[in-house]
Amino acid sequence: MGKGIARNAAAAELEVHAWNRTAAKLEDLADTSGVETFATAREAVADVDVVVTMLSDADATIGLEGSERCAALARDRGLI
Repeated sequence: MGKGIARNAAAAELEVHAWNRTAAKLEDLADTSGVETFATAREAVADVDVVVTMLSDADATIGLEGSERCAALARDRGLI
């Protein structure tokens, strides 16, 4: 799902930064025009305005506590 969204966003001329926990999965995107791949999540999100995440299953999620911390951070920064 993430690869398709990244490709569609790049086709719409949006700048796309991509990272994956499994580096081999980035290979398909590396040759996509408008998509820049990164070795770390920190590098991928540096100096961007919007971050979109795609997770394959519940084991990959950040859980309730992590979600609450993210929401608090967003509130503190006036994003929500």
